[in-house]
Amino acid sequence: MTSAEAPSATDDTPPIPPRYWWLKRILLAVGVLILALVALRWWWGYEAERRLQANIDEYRAAGQPVTIEDFQFPPVPDEDNAAHFLTSAHSTLARPSLQDAVAEDLYSYPDGLSEHADAAGRWVAANAETLRLVREARGKDNADWGVRIKSPAINTVLPQLSGQRALARFLCTTALFQHHAGDDAAAVETLRDTLAQGQMFGEMRAFLVGHLVAITIDALAVDALESIAPTLLVAAQHPPDRPEVTPATRAQIHALIADLLDEETLRENWRWAIYGERLSVLDSVKLATTTPGAVMTVGGGGLPPQPLARFLEPMFKLDAVFMMKFCAAYAEAGLSTDYHQAKHTASGFPRFESNIERTAHLLSWNLLPSLDVSIRFHFQALAARRMAATAVAIRLYELDHGGRPISLEELVPDYLSSVPADPFAADGRSLGYRPDAPKPVLYSVGVDGKDDGGEYEVIATGLVTSDALDLVFFLDGDRPWPIPASLATQPAGPEAVEDEGNEVGNGGQPE
Repeated sequence: MTSAEAPSATDDTPPIPPRYWWLKRILLAVGVLILALVALRWWWGYEAERRLQANIDEYRAAGQPVTIEDFQFPPVPDEDNAAHFLTSAHSTLARPSLQDAVAEDLYSYPDGLSEHADAAGRWVAANAETLRLVREARGKDNADWGVRIKSPAINTVLPQLSGQRALARFLCTTALFQHHAGDDAAAVETLRDTLAQGQMFGEMRAFLVGHLVAITIDALAVDALESIAPTLLVAAQHPPDRPEVTPATRAQIHALIADLLDEETLRENWRWAIYGERLSVLDSVKLATTTPGAVMTVGGGGLPPQPLARFLEPMFKLDAVFMMKFCAAYAEAGLSTDYHQAKHTASGFPRFESNIERTAHLLSWNLLPSLDVSIRFHFQALAARRMAATAVAIRLYELDHGGRPISLEELVPDYLSSVPADPFAADGRSLGYRPDAPKPVLYSVGVDGKDDGGEYEVIATGLVTSDALDLVFFLDGDRPWPIPASLATQPAGPEAVEDEGNEVGNGGQPE
């Protein structure tokens, strides 16, 4: 056998296995994809953090509080702390005896004073120390309610919400009783105490609910003033045959008007309250990405657990930017000259109509508060205060001239520096005035911005609604009020001492 015929050594070796070139390409592609995803996730995280920090830096550069540290204020010594005196005032506030329990509802039904004045008088006399403490609080410049925010900020518990409302109701009953008893000097000062209480409670900064309670206290004071103003007596105008009358001084009246028209604190408290809402959403986003399981407790459900939340951290941070801008717009909207400008400044509550939007804004969907109703209440408070101040000026004019002015311009400059603008009118017009109506009123055009000529609507509960037609201030004090159940069923006088096991309500006002 020649060498040419010899078999090759390679003929007996096993065949080489397939190289699966397609699998190698798939693995290579998967590796490249993973690297791309990692790079994309890194870029996403970097960009989200950059935008969030840029937002925070922008707010800080504008002097706005952003983080929990920015809301930590030094404590105020008790002797300089209005909140200390108001808290003490509520703690000393004694409820009326069962015999006089009806007095607790007189703030919401002033017509009942003529029948239940004795009960109101005994309740007021029993709380002289409460009134002293409230008066002392008015002289303080600072209010520290002892609230110190910790993470999660959204779970911060606020003190004195129902307590200060109860105190305000007592103060308004006191002012109504003092006026009924002929002591208008005391009644005016008690109303000023109530307005100061609302202002101080609104300084529980970082909490929208604190601002809303302050507005409620304001509303109580304005309601009481609506009943008092038509027959308010001022020094040198009271009847000489009533020596028991103690009229208010002109200086007191002008001070009350100034208190009502001083809106700087109310607006500033609104801004801080919305900054607090912004803080809450920012802190919640941090919890969602750093604390295992926190998103479930902060958001109340519907949010992804760890570790998915960690992976979605950039999405949450971008959502935080969205929420912070939303809150910042509302903070500035509260400073607007009118409600319609405010609505234009604020973006309104996002609808998130598609699933994609709801997914991209998962935290907004769960955490973002709707502020539309709150800002409406804010502007209603401005309208009510302006109408109350104008009504007091009208009463002073009436005492000086023997009748009400034909137009509000007659109040300028002796009674008002200018006629207050209607905060719901987009065209800058002043408050409306109908002295010749069956029930004379001052009015604002209200939420819809439409001038209905001072018309108003009474709803099924017997209350005048603020959601339809115009907002009105009744110049004769004849606002329709539903009679509280306690006043409708309980007779006046000492004979009403039987304990029927009934709890006295609060005039239908929310606690």
